[in-house]
Amino acid sequence: MLFHYLVLLLVPLSVAGAAGDDDPCYQEGTNCYWPGENEIGHTPYLQDIWACELACQDTSGCVWFTWFQQSGFYMCYLLTECPKPFKDDKSVSAKIEDCTPDTTPTRRPTWTPPHEE
Repeated sequence: MLFHYLVLLLVPLSVAGAAGDDDPCYQEGTNCYWPGENEIGHTPYLQDIWACELACQDTSGCVWFTWFQQSGFYMCYLLTECPKPFKDDKSVSAKIEDCTPDTTPTRRPTWTPPHEE
């Protein structure tokens, strides 16, 4: 009986998690990062691609991002362009304007004081 309750709890969570990683803008197996050419900045240890997407949305001049994943290590590259994409099975890239707006994670944490205008 307990097993049935666990299944009922875990199935919606797994479906919700998978849906968040399926934005049509994500180009799996594509790397746009060219050192010294198109990088605005980078952030290590962002374990989810949506966090990299939000970092790009919040960074002035960011047009593309590449999320790179190795075993136990993640890197988010914030980019000005993607002039020479290349195949890389450990990367996912996207043009930010093609991504579906995501309101699930907040872009401004609730503990941040209001901005003065």
